[in-house]
Amino acid sequence: MELLNLFEKKILITGASSGIGKHAAITASRHGAEVIITGRNETRLQDTLKQMQGKGHKMIVADISSEKNIDELIEKLTVINGLVHCAGIIHPLPVKFITQKHINEMYSINYHAPVLLTSKLLKAKKIAKGGSIVFLSSISSRFGHIGGALYGGTKAG
Repeated sequence: MELLNLFEKKILITGASSGIGKHAAITASRHGAEVIITGRNETRLQDTLKQMQGKGHKMIVADISSEKNIDELIEKLTVINGLVHCAGIIHPLPVKFITQKHINEMYSINYHAPVLLTSKLLKAKKIAKGGSIVFLSSISSRFGHIGGALYGGTKAG
Protein backbone atom coordinates (compact mmCIF):
# COMPACT_ATOMS: atom_id res chain seq x y z
CA MET A 1 0.00 0.00 0.00
CA GLU A 2 1.42 3.34 -1.07
CA LEU A 3 0.94 6.09 1.50
CA LEU A 4 1.79 8.95 -0.84
CA ASN A 5 0.34 9.04 -4.34
CA LEU A 6 1.32 12.03 -6.44
CA PHE A 7 0.48 10.60 -9.87
CA GLU A 8 -0.80 13.24 -12.29
CA LYS A 9 0.23 16.01 -9.87
CA LYS A 10 2.57 18.85 -10.83
CA ILE A 11 4.69 20.03 -7.92
CA LEU A 12 7.00 23.07 -7.86
CA ILE A 13 9.89 22.78 -5.42
CA THR A 14 12.10 25.78 -4.68
CA GLY A 15 15.63 25.34 -3.38
CA ALA A 16 15.83 21.97 -5.13
CA SER A 17 19.56 22.19 -5.79
CA SER A 18 20.51 20.93 -2.31
CA GLY A 19 19.38 19.84 1.12
CA ILE A 20 15.71 19.33 1.91
CA GLY A 21 14.62 20.74 -1.46
CA LYS A 22 16.70 18.22 -3.37
CA HIS A 23 15.39 15.32 -1.34
CA ALA A 24 11.80 16.60 -1.56
CA ALA A 25 12.10 16.67 -5.36
CA ILE A 26 13.57 13.16 -5.55
CA THR A 27 10.91 11.82 -3.16
CA ALA A 28 8.03 13.50 -5.00
CA SER A 29 9.28 12.04 -8.29
CA ARG A 30 9.44 8.56 -6.75
CA HIS A 31 5.80 8.93 -5.76
CA GLY A 32 4.69 9.77 -9.29
CA ALA A 33 4.70 13.57 -9.39
CA GLU A 34 5.78 15.63 -12.35
CA VAL A 35 8.25 17.89 -10.56
CA ILE A 36 9.40 21.36 -11.52
CA ILE A 37 12.60 22.15 -9.68
CA THR A 38 14.07 25.58 -9.24
CA GLY A 39 17.14 27.06 -7.60
CA ARG A 40 20.08 29.34 -8.35
CA ASN A 41 22.74 26.73 -9.11
CA GLU A 42 22.22 25.10 -12.52
CA THR A 43 24.88 22.42 -12.03
CA ARG A 44 23.40 21.24 -8.73
CA LEU A 45 19.85 21.38 -10.17
CA GLN A 46 20.99 19.11 -13.01
CA ASP A 47 22.34 16.67 -10.41
CA THR A 48 18.95 16.67 -8.67
CA LEU A 49 17.20 16.12 -12.00
CA LYS A 50 19.43 13.11 -12.77
CA GLN A 51 18.44 11.46 -9.48
CA MET A 52 14.71 11.88 -10.05
CA GLN A 53 12.48 9.06 -11.32
CA GLY A 54 9.70 9.25 -13.87
CA LYS A 55 9.16 11.59 -16.79
CA GLY A 56 8.07 15.11 -17.54
CA HIS A 57 10.20 16.84 -14.90
CA LYS A 58 11.43 20.37 -15.58
CA MET A 59 14.28 22.47 -14.29
CA ILE A 60 14.06 26.26 -14.17
CA VAL A 61 17.10 28.17 -12.91
CA ALA A 62 15.89 31.16 -10.88
CA ASP A 63 16.93 33.28 -7.94
CA ILE A 64 13.63 33.80 -6.16
CA SER A 65 15.06 36.64 -4.10
CA SER A 66 14.68 38.62 -7.35
CA GLU A 67 11.14 39.74 -8.21
CA LYS A 68 12.11 39.74 -11.89
CA ASN A 69 13.20 36.08 -11.59
CA ILE A 70 9.94 35.24 -9.80
CA ASP A 71 7.94 36.80 -12.65
CA GLU A 72 10.00 34.90 -15.25
CA LEU A 73 9.54 31.63 -13.33
CA ILE A 74 5.76 32.11 -13.18
CA GLU A 75 5.61 32.81 -16.92
CA LYS A 76 7.25 29.42 -17.58
CA LEU A 77 4.83 27.48 -15.38
CA THR A 78 1.57 25.82 -16.22
CA VAL A 79 -0.98 25.22 -13.46
CA ILE A 80 0.57 23.30 -10.57
CA ASN A 81 -1.03 21.14 -7.89
CA GLY A 82 1.53 21.78 -5.19
CA LEU A 83 4.25 24.15 -4.10
CA VAL A 84 6.99 23.29 -1.61
CA HIS A 85 9.10 26.22 -0.39
CA CYS A 86 12.54 24.81 0.44
CA ALA A 87 14.75 27.70 -0.69
CA GLY A 88 16.59 29.23 2.22
CA ILE A 89 19.92 30.28 3.61
CA ILE A 90 21.53 30.08 7.01
CA HIS A 91 24.50 32.14 8.12
CA PRO A 92 25.16 31.73 11.85
CA LEU A 93 26.06 35.13 13.23
CA PRO A 94 26.16 36.48 16.79
CA VAL A 95 23.60 39.28 17.27
CA LYS A 96 26.26 41.92 17.93
CA PHE A 97 27.65 41.39 14.41
CA ILE A 98 24.34 41.52 12.51
CA THR A 99 24.09 44.38 10.00
CA GLN A 100 21.24 45.64 7.84
CA LYS A 101 22.82 43.83 4.90
CA HIS A 102 22.59 40.50 6.78
CA ILE A 103 18.96 41.18 7.73
CA ASN A 104 18.00 42.11 4.18
CA GLU A 105 19.67 39.05 2.64
CA MET A 106 18.28 36.53 5.12
CA TYR A 107 14.72 37.90 5.07
CA SER A 108 14.81 38.30 1.30
CA ILE A 109 15.39 34.58 0.74
CA ASN A 110 13.86 32.96 3.83
CA TYR A 111 10.70 35.06 4.14
CA HIS A 112 9.97 37.59 1.40
CA ALA A 113 10.68 35.30 -1.57
CA PRO A 114 8.31 32.47 -0.64
CA VAL A 115 5.53 34.87 0.38
CA LEU A 116 5.87 36.92 -2.83
CA LEU A 117 6.12 33.81 -5.03
CA THR A 118 2.98 32.34 -3.45
CA SER A 119 1.09 35.62 -3.82
CA LYS A 120 2.03 35.97 -7.48
CA LEU A 121 1.22 32.32 -8.25
CA LEU A 122 -2.23 32.73 -6.71
CA LYS A 123 -2.82 36.01 -8.55
CA ALA A 124 -1.80 34.37 -11.86
CA LYS A 125 -4.13 31.43 -11.06
CA LYS A 126 -1.23 29.00 -11.42
CA ILE A 127 -2.16 26.88 -8.38
CA ALA A 128 -4.97 24.41 -9.07
CA LYS A 129 -8.12 24.44 -6.96
CA GLY A 130 -7.43 22.19 -3.98
CA GLY A 131 -3.68 22.55 -4.49
CA SER A 132 -1.27 22.38 -1.57
CA ILE A 133 1.26 24.96 -0.42
CA VAL A 134 4.01 23.95 2.01
CA PHE A 135 6.24 26.45 3.81
CA LEU A 136 9.16 24.79 5.59
CA SER A 137 10.09 26.23 8.93
CA SER A 138 12.87 25.15 11.26
CA ILE A 139 13.20 23.97 14.81
CA SER A 140 15.43 27.05 15.12
CA SER A 141 12.29 29.19 15.06
CA ARG A 142 11.38 27.79 18.49
CA PHE A 143 14.68 26.66 19.97
CA GLY A 144 17.52 29.09 19.53
CA HIS A 145 21.15 28.24 19.04
CA ILE A 146 24.33 30.29 19.22
CA GLY A 147 24.46 32.61 16.22
CA GLY A 148 20.95 31.66 15.12
CA ALA A 149 18.81 34.64 16.16
CA LEU A 150 18.46 36.10 12.68
CA TYR A 151 17.90 32.73 10.98
CA GLY A 152 15.39 31.65 13.64
CA GLY A 153 13.48 34.90 13.19
CA THR A 154 13.19 34.45 9.44
CA LYS A 155 12.04 30.85 9.76
CA ALA A 156 9.49 31.76 12.44
CA GLY A 157 8.01 34.21 9.90
